[in-house]
Amino acid sequence: MSKRLAYLLTTVLLVFGFHTNNALAQLSVSASQATGQRGDSVDLTLTIGAGGVSDEVDLSKISAYNFYFFWDPSVLSYSSLSSTADLSSAIVTPSSDSLAIDWFDLSFSSPVSFAGGLSITASFQILPGAPFGASSLTFGQPGFLSSSLVDENFTVFAFDNVTQGSPMQVTVVPSTSPVPEPAEVSLLLAGLGILGAVARRRKISIS
Repeated sequence: MSKRLAYLLTTVLLVFGFHTNNALAQLSVSASQATGQRGDSVDLTLTIGAGGVSDEVDLSKISAYNFYFFWDPSVLSYSSLSSTADLSSAIVTPSSDSLAIDWFDLSFSSPVSFAGGLSITASFQILPGAPFGASSLTFGQPGFLSSSLVDENFTVFAFDNVTQGSPMQVTVVPSTSPVPEPAEVSLLLAGLGILGAVARRRKISIS
């Protein structure tokens, strides 16, 4: 099988989200959680770590990658992206409910290195009408599309969600009115007392 044909087959695997269980068992996928109020900005981070010397996928020689974020568009609005790795050559495609980060080594000779793992942080704004409670994000749509890494040996690692820890999620909480400081309470009571005294004097004058 030619290298070009193998690459094309790998691309097909990426698009449809196929993966090997062995690869899935070796690399670790974890995510952060955030809590905020309506209108707040929050950062959510996807982290892919090496599992050890027996990793099926060689993170130092990645020939293709696809990272996806899916969220509830009634809760979040995408703002920006950052990463511990250089993703400047990737095609970044945001929409109202998803974010796609795609890259392929079209030269078939210049893989990128994610040795030691990588983290991708997406920044969002919690929408004004977002429902209260927890809302999860996923990295694929099971049976259709998965985030994926492919090394130069065409070994595929694909994932829809975390493999360890808690899922990526944001929890929307109601805003709380600040508790007045003692000094503020004293000033308020003093002000009310002065208003009361003025009102009494006016009442006496009228009488």
